[in-house]
Amino acid sequence: MQKRILKMTLCASLVVLSVVLSRFLFFVLPFTGESRYSLGWVPIYLSGFLLGPIWGAACGALSDIVGYLINPLGGAYFPGFTLSSALAGFLPGLLFRMLKNHVPEPSQRRSSQGLALLVLIYLILLPSQIITSVLLKSLWFTLYYGAPFAAVLPLNAVSSAIILVINGLLTWILYLIMVRQPAIRRLRG
Repeated sequence: MQKRILKMTLCASLVVLSVVLSRFLFFVLPFTGESRYSLGWVPIYLSGFLLGPIWGAACGALSDIVGYLINPLGGAYFPGFTLSSALAGFLPGLLFRMLKNHVPEPSQRRSSQGLALLVLIYLILLPSQIITSVLLKSLWFTLYYGAPFAAVLPLNAVSSAIILVINGLLTWILYLIMVRQPAIRRLRG
């Protein structure tokens, strides 16, 4: 029971952080036109890593829905973006669960373990980013805005590569900080 409450609290905190990062602290890369980019998926990735794929999917979907309700950014609700957000929490959570046995837990004494974790995080985030931020985002832009898929795909691919580097590094740093917290250790133990 106490673990469930801790999971719900952590999920809610990560949803709030994701909403703030994605709806209020976003930027536009110069070559992408009107597309917004934010660090809002970092908390969603962390929810998948720390809580598992189901909680990660819930955190992603809730982040998109709550974010839309607070600040719709001038458009109608589109469930495709919610699906992408849910997958952004589910896929890394699933892959992390499958692959984390291959990398030892980071310790304060051995930095090579932390670097191995960084490589693992990038390997996990890469397929998720390709599916959600390149392929699905291009499809959603085609369906929602009527933009040609072939025109949107290369822009999303380039911008997603840039965002992947930043998101992966921040996810790694925050993960290393969070797994050392007593409440997270209780949750994982």
